[in-house]
Amino acid sequence: MIANVLQAWVSLKRINVFLNEEETDKYTSVVSSSTAAGDPLVGFKNASFTYGSIEDQEQHGTDSFTLTGLDFAFPAERLSLVVGRGT
Repeated sequence: MIANVLQAWVSLKRINVFLNEEETDKYTSVVSSSTAAGDPLVGFKNASFTYGSIEDQEQHGTDSFTLTGLDFAFPAERLSLVVGRGT
């Protein structure tokens, strides 16, 4: 029990030191410029996404769900989320 408390104390001290550090560039990602003017660093053009498997089609007689003609880009240096309902 004392060993666990000691380990927790050491961990908390390390976290405290990290959180109290001055802001620096050492944790920044390297971002390069895009290849063509106006093109995003990461994105999709005319993409298609399909949900469903061949096994589902054979077992349940259902068709796959497909989205087509999707165009979207993820902005540089921003957080982007793609979310949906889980199965």
